[in-house]
Amino acid sequence: MLDVSEALRLILQNTHPVEAEVTPLMYARGQYLSASVTAPRNAPDKNESAMDGYAVRSMEAVAGATLPVHGESRAGGEKPAPLPEGVAMRIFTGAELPKGADAIVIQEDATRQGDSIQINESPTAWRFVRKVGSDFAAGAQLGGQGDLFDAGKIGLFASQGIREVPVHRNARVSLILTGDELLDLDEAFVPGRRYDASGPMLRTLLEELPVELARVERAPDTEPALRAMLTQAAQDSDLVITTGGVSVGEYDHVGDAISAAGFEQVFWKVRVKPGKPLLFGKHPETGALFLGLPGNPVSTFCSFHAFVNPLVLRLVGSNAPYPEIRTLTLGKDFRRRAGRVEWIRMRLEGSIAYPHTRQDSAALSGIGEADALGLIPAEVEELKEGSAIRGIILRSRNTSSPWSDALLAWDKE
Repeated sequence: MLDVSEALRLILQNTHPVEAEVTPLMYARGQYLSASVTAPRNAPDKNESAMDGYAVRSMEAVAGATLPVHGESRAGGEKPAPLPEGVAMRIFTGAELPKGADAIVIQEDATRQGDSIQINESPTAWRFVRKVGSDFAAGAQLGGQGDLFDAGKIGLFASQGIREVPVHRNARVSLILTGDELLDLDEAFVPGRRYDASGPMLRTLLEELPVELARVERAPDTEPALRAMLTQAAQDSDLVITTGGVSVGEYDHVGDAISAAGFEQVFWKVRVKPGKPLLFGKHPETGALFLGLPGNPVSTFCSFHAFVNPLVLRLVGSNAPYPEIRTLTLGKDFRRRAGRVEWIRMRLEGSIAYPHTRQDSAALSGIGEADALGLIPAEVEELKEGSAIRGIILRSRNTSSPWSDALLAWDKE
């Protein structure tokens, strides 16, 4: 049985990015760059004004001086003529600085008098001027291999006229759900059975990633049926995920079925609670990866964030596939039975973490409120309020907290 860190190391060691493709800029959001991209031109590509005002020679524009105004320069307009000595030129934000000018007198620092201005405050050289390449020079790296392509990158690349980007394609994932006792949401309730929680939850979590769901199927609890689904999924998927059937019961057929379908087992079982019966394998011929998750929805939830999410991120080329782990402060006392590393579901208020009241693996209420998964070391039985606890951050939530009033005034000292 492996420790959590060793299990994750083996998963990532056996996972390699999928192929690259060239994608139109506006369709690449959420994907990861497969190669570095450099700037084709300087930014800005000319000396330009950062403010509305007047382009001047700084040595001539001393406080109290009066200068005639000749011409103008505006963004999108024609290239301005050189600035004659002893004059100012009207200029607008983003407009090219005329040759000969080296400063901007902003309009608040000048008084317009017909065709002249009186300088009220002397500008310094290159004041309010964005010099050529002052943001970045041609050839500068705009994005590196493995970087997430998000809205900020889209804005940056668009500013350079970049229409297509090299990214890793979306990962193809098959989701095979087991458990004859489970009902789909479109089925009427039957006493003695229960609705499937893991399937809808996993679909939602996967759809938040750069993933294409190749297939979502429910398998009967028989080895031949499961084997047939796994065999097919191995042909058209980068990753095959199953829920349930990875333990040692009479109807737990996943272990036998993956072997019959051609997968080789890398490991089975992780020294963690919940989520111990995790099964990881790889198909030597197709390269498809396999992760068998526990059937319990709480175990599935914890296993996804600890293992599935990093695996998928590595598949799609991320250079930072690891979970976001922070040190938090416990908001109340917590006790439990020592013996295994344990994930606990926690609600966050700022950096204060409050463990959910019920931590047993049958309590789904905890995952509905979980902002973080705290990791309790195997030997620890009790943590006092105020103790430090390391946790995987799942999401940020707007809650009333001791920070709320301060956040409303975040721009004040």
